[in-house]
Amino acid sequence: MTATPNLAEQLRHAGEYFALGRFETARALYEAAIAEAPERLDAVLRLAQLALLDNDLVAARRYADRAVALAPDMPLPYGLLAESAWRDGDFLRAAECYDDLNRPGLAAVARRLAPTGAYQWRAPAATGQLALIGGDALPVVVARLGGHDVNLLVDTAAGELLLDRALAAELKIEVNGAERLSFAGGRTATVGHGILDGLELGTFALGRVPCQVLELSEVFAPFLALPVHGVLGLGVLRRFRVVLDFPGRELRLLSPGGDAPQPLVAGQRMWLAAGHYLVTETEVGAGVRAMMLLDTGMGGTDCVVARSLADSVLLTPDPQGPMAGHGGGGAVQGTAVRLPRLCVGGHCHNDVRAVVLRQFALERQLGFRVAGLLASDFFREARLTLDFERMRMMIG
Repeated sequence: MTATPNLAEQLRHAGEYFALGRFETARALYEAAIAEAPERLDAVLRLAQLALLDNDLVAARRYADRAVALAPDMPLPYGLLAESAWRDGDFLRAAECYDDLNRPGLAAVARRLAPTGAYQWRAPAATGQLALIGGDALPVVVARLGGHDVNLLVDTAAGELLLDRALAAELKIEVNGAERLSFAGGRTATVGHGILDGLELGTFALGRVPCQVLELSEVFAPFLALPVHGVLGLGVLRRFRVVLDFPGRELRLLSPGGDAPQPLVAGQRMWLAAGHYLVTETEVGAGVRAMMLLDTGMGGTDCVVARSLADSVLLTPDPQGPMAGHGGGGAVQGTAVRLPRLCVGGHCHNDVRAVVLRQFALERQLGFRVAGLLASDFFREARLTLDFERMRMMIG
């Protein structure tokens, strides 16, 4: 069926809105498009992506299955179906998709998880508190893994739990496959995939926790005095409502199934992109709207911005000149500047420290423009609340 001129125009506008991060408007246009032309693969794929951004796994599975039926020989539908099935706990279907995508490590782990599931609650609790240790450079907590007390960096831009290769060997974790993955700052690293039998976070205990294994021993040494044995990413964090209290030096984890009723988080919308990138809307300078990534695992600056965003606002050169931000993928080099103002959800800073990157890998990688990332230092005087049930965040 050939698209009518009106349908073609409608899809063009939908794509423009999506690229700008105007997700609700884009969704309405794509839904109208498939009502008129149900076989439009481009619209079905975008609706699957939009559902994943909203963490709406029912809709994501429906649209991803539909995309696979429309294009059984294309990899993208299988990637969307694999992500939605994994996040929904259907590990057998995820394994089949990862086989089709030639990702044997993830396929093997998914098959090992299929009989039991993942993130098994072993000691349910309503609330858990963990102290943030190691000064105010980056949020680090002490967790217990297989009888070991270990230091984990709390990183809202990481996916599954990351463990140092030496620790994984000591815990006798079976590692499947090896593949090159990207980190938020644009750095890459080779990781393997495994399953951690038990993870204790204060009063919470989880079993069968998917993890990624990589070399971390030297990554954080230049800017943290204490050793870091792993990274606590969104795979674990999104099981809870999370409160990162930077002034109080505490991480609070609230169980969605706790006995005490939990008030709604107000704040503003956030979205979950590519399974492990939290993005939200910011205002830079005099009303410049920009989508940015939340990255509590990046330190040394308030934010990292793409060259294109820096060119659209009035900047002040920072006398530090070239500088580095530090995160899970290592140091990120750029030029130090000052932004006149940066606001997120009503939380505003003036004269904001920023690192400008000539090339910001994530800027166009997700299908919509991500103009930078909010680093840990931006939240140093705030409490950051993340509500994954309602996909809302608040800075107080």
